[in-house]
Amino acid sequence: MSQSHARASLIKAGLIAFSRKSFSDISIREINELAGQRNRNALQYHFGSKRNLLETVVKDFLKPVSDAQKLLIDTVSGRADLTLDDLMDIYIQPFIQIIRFSPNSIKHAKLLSNYLDTLDTPPEFFSAQMLDEETSSTLSKRLEQLTPERTDAERRLLLVVSNSILVNTIADLARASEAGLIDQKDPMYRQILRRMTRAITALWT
Repeated sequence: MSQSHARASLIKAGLIAFSRKSFSDISIREINELAGQRNRNALQYHFGSKRNLLETVVKDFLKPVSDAQKLLIDTVSGRADLTLDDLMDIYIQPFIQIIRFSPNSIKHAKLLSNYLDTLDTPPEFFSAQMLDEETSSTLSKRLEQLTPERTDAERRLLLVVSNSILVNTIADLARASEAGLIDQKDPMYRQILRRMTRAITALWT
């Protein structure tokens, strides 16, 4: 197995493992076996640690999210009348659309929920560590401009709550879809997502 193929197989195995169980419940041996790696040190060789593999799997998923956000930001870059509703759409909709139409939508939704649980500081989830640095910086500056009455500490706390609502709502819908309780094409599914977006926006007003 080539180096690139081994690395790709470990990322694929990581997505499966980290979407099934919490981070602490997954062993390196389990991931190596899922990846078809006979070398028990394969994960450490390619990624250094289980935590680094998790970060890589999340970044791999968030890359198209960040790209979509960047495109949306570019379309409104010169607008002086940008509203909080507009910014929240830029912030939230790429996650919703990419998770909904990804072939691994359920796995990705569960992955994000499990990943959020591993963070000591939930706002890191949307920091430059995960998203494109330029995108993250632009979103942060725009948010500051649109919420001048908020302190930095208040924004950080609101970001924690916003992230939790966004990720856990999407993950719960994915689990309900997997169990056959709701279909992504069901109007109720879209209605729940719209209400979630409105609830997150309302937090900031």
